Amino acid sequence: MKIATMVFCILACLCVAAAIPLGALVDWLWFAVCVAAALLFGGAMLLTKKLSAPPETHAFLEEKPSEKDDSPAEQ
Repeated sequence: MKIATMVFCILACLCVAAAIPLGALVDWLWFAVCVAAALLFGGAMLLTKKLSAPPETHAFLEEKPSEKDDSPAEQ
């Protein structure tokens, strides 16, 4: 999944980089297509990143074994 995340990130960056020149030189429709593709690839990148990340565990949610002092009580 890490490779897919990297591929989607690179594709999203390439679409963003191509959006301005294509929009200025060719047509604003191509600008919209590039922006839509960048959003699509960016969403796919975030989805694959979320699926490949291990679930978060918090130390304060885990139960710790109680440590009881077995020594006799001091008086």
